Amino acid sequence: MGEGIHRVSGFGDNAFLRALTGGIPTVHYGYLTSGVEATNMLLNTLDGVEGESGLKTLKLGHQLMNV
Repeated sequence: MGEGIHRVSGFGDNAFLRALTGGIPTVHYGYLTSGVEATNMLLNTLDGVEGESGLKTLKLGHQLMNV
């Protein structure tokens, strides 16, 4: 493959699969960050904290793992 091009075999960077196989090329997403942000938004709503519009966009990005 060309320089800077990677083959990815999976998505989600699964810890079980990483332990079982030693790791396959995969993409890691910020699931923990998205869960924390969603929880904060829910708690703010329940506490009556006013948001700008009630909608929020969160760009988490990704990271290549085991390549």
